[in-house]
Amino acid sequence: MKLLKLIIIVFVVSFTAKSQNTVLFLNGDKMEIKNFVVDTSNFLIKYNNKNNKEKFIDISNVFSITDSLGNENVFYVPVKISDDSDTFSVEQMRSFVKGQFDADNEHKGKIAFGTGVVSGVGGVILFPGAMVFWSPVLPLGNAVLAGFTQPKTSKVIKLHPEMENNEHYILGYKEAARSKRTTAAIKGGAIGILLGILASTIYINVK
Repeated sequence: MKLLKLIIIVFVVSFTAKSQNTVLFLNGDKMEIKNFVVDTSNFLIKYNNKNNKEKFIDISNVFSITDSLGNENVFYVPVKISDDSDTFSVEQMRSFVKGQFDADNEHKGKIAFGTGVVSGVGGVILFPGAMVFWSPVLPLGNAVLAGFTQPKTSKVIKLHPEMENNEHYILGYKEAARSKRTTAAIKGGAIGILLGILASTIYINVK
């Protein structure tokens, strides 16, 4: 299935909501906000943070907002971009977002992080001295490779057997897990470079 290309539109009337509300983003993230206003003219959600400073959320990034009573306002509207493009229905997108949310909370990317550390140290060893500015090349390459990997479908089903026949949930889970692996590889690479430089400095001073 091709990656989605979504156009998000909102046709609700501007309104103000009070009490605690949960914003569910299309990437699976969640955020709690209190009072908010939907500005349909600018496609923004306005709210005040804990410091009472006005903040904005782009509606195109939001799937829904649920209030403290469980009432949900869905902002995602499926729009077909072209005749040969794929479009998720509201329920399919809900499954996709849930998959991303679960992966974001469950998937750690430990292997990607480990290879990132090793490649970071290796980069410093491969490009010593004055060439150390080239050391990020190796860990960045590792991060790119990590971005091409994702959990097997069987592993996702093992973690969530109730979603065995929900291809949109599985797709969302894999996409988020792949993103986390890339992030973990980058973090590991940065730590590896620092460790490599530190070890080289100690070695030179002791020598």
